[in-house]
Amino acid sequence: MNTAPTLDERHSHSEWITSGGLSGQRLDRANARLEGVDLTGFTLEKANFAGAHLENAKLVGTDFSGVDFRGADLSGADCDGGEFDGADLSSANLTGGSFSGCQFDGAAMIKAVLNGARLSGASLKNANLTDADFTNADLDGADLTGAKQDGIKLDGASLADTRGLA
Repeated sequence: MNTAPTLDERHSHSEWITSGGLSGQRLDRANARLEGVDLTGFTLEKANFAGAHLENAKLVGTDFSGVDFRGADLSGADCDGGEFDGADLSSANLTGGSFSGCQFDGAAMIKAVLNGARLSGASLKNANLTDADFTNADLDGADLTGAKQDGIKLDGASLADTRGLA
C-alpha cells in the first residue's frame, strides 16, 4: 500500500503495540512511495518503513521509536523533534533532512547517509553510527555519548558543542 496510514490502520497499529502483538496489526509500509506525505505528530512506533520513499515528507514530532527504516529514503524530510529511539536506519538516506532536536538514542544507523542533514541538538546516545556519513552535516549541540563511531565520516560537519565524539 502506498498511502499514508488511515485512522483505522493507526488504531489497529496502536492496538498491536498495546497488546504486545496479540491483537491488531503492525503498520507495514515497506517499500511504499510516500514522497511528501504529512505524518506530523503521529505515533508509529515499531512500524515497518523498510525501503520506503519518504523524500521531502513532513514528519515533525512523529514517534518512530523502534521503527524499521532499513534502506529507506528520508532525504529532504522535515523530522524536527521526532523520536527515533531504537529505530533501525541502517543504509537509510537522510541527506539534506532536518532532524533538529530528534532523539536517536540506541538507534542503528550503520552506513546511513546524512550528508548535509541538520541534527542540531539531536541526541544520538548509544547509537550505532558505524560507517555513517555525516559529511557537511550540522551536529551543533548534538550528543553522541556512548555511540559506536567506527568509520564515521565527519568531513565538513559543523560540530560546535557536540558531546561524546570519539
